Amino acid sequence: MRDLLVEEVVAQRKGSIKIGPFGSALPRSAMVRDGVKVYGQENLISRDWSIGDRRITPETFEMLRSCELNPGDVVIGMMGSLGHCEVFPSGAEPGIMDSHLLRIQTDRGLLIPEYLRLLLLSGETIQQIDRLSHGSIMAGLSSRVVRTLRVLVPPVEEQLRIAEALNTIDETIHSTKNLICKLELQERGMKQSLIGSHQGVDDIWKEIRVGELGRIVTGTTPPTSDDRYWDGEVPFVTPGDIDTAGNVVATNRTVTQFGASLGKIVPAGSIAVVCIGSTVGKMGWITQSSVTNQQINCIVPSGQYLSEFIYYILELVRPNIEAEAGRQAIPIVNANLLSMLPVFVCPLDIQKEIIINITPIRDRIRQERQMLSKYVNLRSGLATDLLSGRVRMVAA
Repeated sequence: MRDLLVEEVVAQRKGSIKIGPFGSALPRSAMVRDGVKVYGQENLISRDWSIGDRRITPETFEMLRSCELNPGDVVIGMMGSLGHCEVFPSGAEPGIMDSHLLRIQTDRGLLIPEYLRLLLLSGETIQQIDRLSHGSIMAGLSSRVVRTLRVLVPPVEEQLRIAEALNTIDETIHSTKNLICKLELQERGMKQSLIGSHQGVDDIWKEIRVGELGRIVTGTTPPTSDDRYWDGEVPFVTPGDIDTAGNVVATNRTVTQFGASLGKIVPAGSIAVVCIGSTVGKMGWITQSSVTNQQINCIVPSGQYLSEFIYYILELVRPNIEAEAGRQAIPIVNANLLSMLPVFVCPLDIQKEIIINITPIRDRIRQERQMLSKYVNLRSGLATDLLSGRVRMVAA
């Protein structure tokens, strides 16, 4: 493998590494209803080159033709740290890039575009960017930084094999994320139909306060300087331990029974609600007896209300929790405020029906998230090995 600078593997012509036109060359007043398309970061983030309605006249396009995107161009988002990079596809509508994008045109005899994209998104390259950007006044990338990045370049035939392998996993990850989004939309619609549409309408639903759902327990943190409190058998739950599916399966830290005695242990089935900080409103199921830190209030269900049902109705009032927190100088909803929030409830038999209907789709979402995590871990390990040269993909 050859160790080269990016500027050594680009096409040897003017503009092979180029940033889109400055804002003064592409003002809002230049936009028209029909004309040549203008691409921006929204296309990279969504990985969709069809979205966007910014257009310029053919005359403006001719003036800015040097910023045109062509099939096979590697396009990078310039704002913030590198996180979005795509190859401009052959089927995309002709157009130019805006000032938030940078275009790289490679010498395809040395480096294929798909392989450069993989290199630019690798952990090693991102670390290089952080080092090379240190001390810059403006946040984001620059063409100077991109030119001086070092990349390991195997033969083109090997690049093709590596790109095919990693792109296949990338597509699987992308399709799995899209499926999860669709399932979550279905779940929200189901909750609204089964719960939200009945609230305040049907007589069997009544309005109560959150505090009537069960006992509210505020967490506490034992002194971190005393080893007697820590590394025991009781999970210690913090907001970061609540996963994206709303479960608390494992925690980063544990406390001893002595440490747990400083607070109150909450049983499995309790609902944890983050009530302080930037993630106010985040909530999850406690899956085993635990203690929490002071950012979390737990609702320990009474016999009248099922744990899953409480979780579902609290999800519907999460905007109210966030709104209450937003009224404070520091985002916070204390136990008293939380206990006074209104919710609508129904009899146990209807709660069970709701849970039976929603549980299958929640289980499917959880399964897909588990698969997504496996795909991401597989991709990370494989990319590290292949792009560093530790594992080679030679012809059979």
